[in-house]
Amino acid sequence: MSKKLIAVLSFVTGALAGGTGMYLFTKHKYEQQMAKETEDLKGYYERYYKVVIDDLEGRIALMQRDKDSEKDLPTVKKDNKKPIKAKVKKEDPVEVRKEEYAKIVQTDYAGISTQKKTKKKKAEVQHDGPYQIQYEEYEADRKHDKMIITYIAQDDMLVGEDLEPIEDGMDWIGRDNLDVDFKNDEDTVYVRNDSRGEDYEIVIDVTHTYDTFLQDSVNA
Repeated sequence: MSKKLIAVLSFVTGALAGGTGMYLFTKHKYEQQMAKETEDLKGYYERYYKVVIDDLEGRIALMQRDKDSEKDLPTVKKDNKKPIKAKVKKEDPVEVRKEEYAKIVQTDYAGISTQKKTKKKKAEVQHDGPYQIQYEEYEADRKHDKMIITYIAQDDMLVGEDLEPIEDGMDWIGRDNLDVDFKNDEDTVYVRNDSRGEDYEIVIDVTHTYDTFLQDSVNA
């Protein structure tokens, strides 16, 4: 056999062997891929049918429950005919939950909270005229204008910060608000007049007349 023929036969034999090996390898990979896809598809349908079956079983259970509850319903006789079952409206559990949730959501918690706070809030007293207040109220307030007034008890006179008499001052402060129990020769009361928007610091002087008050004020 010539060397050329041997080489040709060797090439053909190698090609056949290589082709056979590639075919077997490709076939094996294809079979593996098909097996994997088949297993995935099988798992998908198993899960799908499980959901369907669970849903169907649930529906059957509900139907059986409704059927059992109808057995316990009272019967109503109409004339002398065969008793008939009283019809009762079936309630959807989902709708019942929706209604309960809606009631909770519609509850006016803000209104309830406001009512509680309103009850605790101290009612404001309405005053028709000037009235006495505490020193702390006088100092803390920023809504009313402040004015210092001296009441000369011996002359029954009100004097302003400019040392001039205030002719209608009693209408501003209210004579009743000057009725205090003195601890010293001088005492101070605080009066608020909402209609004028003013707070008064009233120094009550029982030792001076207006003239001696002026003299002491000028010499001070």
